[in-house]
Amino acid sequence: MNMRKTGDRKNRTGSDLLLRIIAGTILVCAGLFFWSANAVEITVDRAEPEPGGVRYYFTVKNWTEFDHDVRSWCDIAAWKEAPCAIEFGALRTPLDIEGIVLSASGWAIQHRSSDTMGSLLTKLSKRGFWVPYSSSVLVPNEKITNSLCIGVKATTIIVAASPSWAPCTPVGQHQLVSCEPALQQKTVSMGNVSPDTLRQGNAPIKTFTIDVNCVGHTGSGAGSVRMYFLGDFTSPGFLSLDQLPGTAKGVALRLKNQDNSDLRFGRNYIQPIPKQHGEGNFEVYTYTGNAQYQKTTNDISSGVANASLTYAIEYN
Repeated sequence: MNMRKTGDRKNRTGSDLLLRIIAGTILVCAGLFFWSANAVEITVDRAEPEPGGVRYYFTVKNWTEFDHDVRSWCDIAAWKEAPCAIEFGALRTPLDIEGIVLSASGWAIQHRSSDTMGSLLTKLSKRGFWVPYSSSVLVPNEKITNSLCIGVKATTIIVAASPSWAPCTPVGQHQLVSCEPALQQKTVSMGNVSPDTLRQGNAPIKTFTIDVNCVGHTGSGAGSVRMYFLGDFTSPGFLSLDQLPGTAKGVALRLKNQDNSDLRFGRNYIQPIPKQHGEGNFEVYTYTGNAQYQKTTNDISSGVANASLTYAIEYN
């Protein structure tokens, strides 16, 4: 039995039972988050998984040159006049300065003690910064936490100065970032079975598993990760063999869930996958099933007995 991850809309052939992932829904919090310290507003627009991490897209808005009632971020960073750098980025937690991940852009201005948020924006505009400002930051998997937030880093450009952060916007808790199969390819051999063994119903039962690795946090409730199956089936639990030259006759693959119930096919029979273990923001979910060759008629002819099955993952 051959289980292999493939990309969307890509068909590959293999021997025995071939499982493919065809769908996945990435759900992230995408609401508005307001900063209590000033009028500036930030939205976390979406998140997209990339190799090694997740890219968070955000927008800064509701900031005008008339915001003179709140002091400048650089004034928070420096008690005296000095050059100041403004950068956007992500922190693992609002107070974890060591966990900073910055976006690509930054701006340096000359700070004055009388600067407000309005005058800061005027100076930044002369450096190419405009509101609304949209950007993204790629956060490595090892730095993604439930407390991950996006904020503004204000750094005074003087020796031994420590950066400070404006209030940091959370990207959303209890939402799954991404899930994918643990292995690109997994083979479960069904073995060779004689026609007489099939007629007697004594073909060996093979247990197989599908591990799903998730980066993020699915919450404590059951049913956070779910799976359903699609295939060429003749009745509940019976998967037809691939019709290729040399295929055996009078045989089907009987599939059952771990509780020994017949595996049913289609979105209407979606089922939760139990979580096996997790640490930090990494969780592993495992589907366990059983496969067995069974006769569909006593008129059995020998041959290759491969079958193909498709599964889809949904999560929240």
